[in-house]
Amino acid sequence: MVVIVGLRGLSYEDKTKVFIVLGFSVVFLGILGALIYPIMSHGTNIFEVASPKGQPLLIRNLTVGDVSYKDVVALNPYYNNLIIHSSKEGAGNVTITLETPGWCVDLWIWGGKEKGWVLKSNCSRSVSLSYYSFDVRPAHESGELYWYLGAGSMLVFHKEGKIDNYEKVAFKVKYKGKEDEGSFLVSLGRR
Repeated sequence: MVVIVGLRGLSYEDKTKVFIVLGFSVVFLGILGALIYPIMSHGTNIFEVASPKGQPLLIRNLTVGDVSYKDVVALNPYYNNLIIHSSKEGAGNVTITLETPGWCVDLWIWGGKEKGWVLKSNCSRSVSLSYYSFDVRPAHESGELYWYLGAGSMLVFHKEGKIDNYEKVAFKVKYKGKEDEGSFLVSLGRR
């Protein structure tokens, strides 16, 4: 109303020009707000386990270095991969802590052609991996990242005693104060 009262002395053409400019300004600000709002309100501190998230993983017999395993689940790029979804990257350790009783994890690191696979952690409830153990890939233009457990690392989950078909193995993953849960179901396959 204030604007309309101030326009009384203007000609019809000038009033039309003012209304057109005001109309375009409102539309422009609406479009600008619609574009900027998702960027400004986007959660910038994403950290979650993308995989495994409860899917069945087939147990297998496996030999790593000079150690033979029977009925284990291995996480590495060749079998089942551990994938973390994050919005930040940088040096730091990723800690994996088992929640399910009776299970433990072995951490194997590739030591090069001369050493082969080296056992870094034997039957632990918690293991720590360097950020550099992951292949970090961007998720297009969103700025988000997917961390894939690299070819030089392997996590071997195993249990002493009887394994039930579709037994759930849960674990927590921590990185720089952020934490999320991952899990998988142990599939015995056809036996």
